[in-house]
Amino acid sequence: GRIVVLGVHSDAIAIARYLGDGQPDVSFSGDGRADLAIPVATFALVDVRVLDDGAIVAIGRRTSVVGNPFTNGLWAAKVTSGGAAFPGYGSTGVSIEEQGFTAFAERGSIASDGSAVMTQRGVGGGWANTISATGVFDTTTDLADAPPMGCTPSMLPSSPAGAMALSATEFVWVQDAVYECGGFRDAVALTRASIPSG
Repeated sequence: GRIVVLGVHSDAIAIARYLGDGQPDVSFSGDGRADLAIPVATFALVDVRVLDDGAIVAIGRRTSVVGNPFTNGLWAAKVTSGGAAFPGYGSTGVSIEEQGFTAFAERGSIASDGSAVMTQRGVGGGWANTISATGVFDTTTDLADAPPMGCTPSMLPSSPAGAMALSATEFVWVQDAVYECGGFRDAVALTRASIPSG
């Protein structure tokens, strides 16, 4: 019957837990709220999940340089069931991956063991950024769909339509891509891929 609420502010995320009657759960971080520092950022929350052992995992994106929307990074955070930064998860419960000049990570999903996937769009393609259950990022998965025969990727960004972690080792992602084929055409790709261990 407990309620978990996440908020973001200038340099941190706040994870709060309430009892069923709406009162702060003081067994969580002493006052019902845990703050985890993520410096210099404009935030967006992508997903949050309470794991079977009560630990809480959250994922999202940030703008690393305020005022520059193309200096992007991804973040993942984990706290114990008692609200403490999870030992061994990134640095003090937070893992950050800088992305540089990219568009935003639009969709994401956390699996039952705390591993996760976040999709990212770019010009003419897209990528999946996977995160292991221990907070290790792997940004090498290129899920850009091959253009139809006779077509080339356009200069318009594609858009991740969704991502879902199927299990601790697999996810699916849907990509809405745009191609130049004597005129713009849309194509939709559905991809199934693996979440690396680590």
